[in-house]
Amino acid sequence: MKSKRFSRGELILLAAIALGFAALSTLGLWAYLERDNRWVRIVSPTDARAVEIVAVSRLLQPYVRTDQGTYYFCSGVTWHDACERIDTTRLPTTAIPPRWRTCEPALPRLPAPPGEVIHSLDFARCQEARTYARIIVLADGTIWRWQRSFSWVREFAFAVGVFWSLVIGALIGFGVVGLRRYLRAPLPGEKKP
Repeated sequence: MKSKRFSRGELILLAAIALGFAALSTLGLWAYLERDNRWVRIVSPTDARAVEIVAVSRLLQPYVRTDQGTYYFCSGVTWHDACERIDTTRLPTTAIPPRWRTCEPALPRLPAPPGEVIHSLDFARCQEARTYARIIVLADGTIWRWQRSFSWVREFAFAVGVFWSLVIGALIGFGVVGLRRYLRAPLPGEKKP
């Protein structure tokens, strides 16, 4: 059985399917890799309004001072986290832990904050990857965090994803062209018109 060459229409169909699949899957991969570029709300004190970030833990959990002069430790972002009232003896001795001061916090362009910022702290950790963070207190007393890591792995994953999207798109295109040829071929014993 001889292999037939592709016609111009089949080549156009093959290229359109391969490029279309690659474009859609690359867009999906880009959206997946960009999903962390947003502000995340941290639990805030419920009985007072936070006005200043005094310090943070090594996990970037903030210690805040309220408008009433009381101090709170706010533990995280999930529904079971809470802000615990503390006294000044439980405050860390340094405002920013050493692991978050390993390089200058030259933050990339951030998404717009969710409100009017009255206080903020910036952090940077440059070891195997560069991780930047900013914690802000808004005028309404809520606390928000932006955090993102940058390394060669992200770009490598994107390049590999684009390559495999093109390969899979081409395979799908070959399958569609082969199916089209099969469906257009006459049945055995049938005469061509």
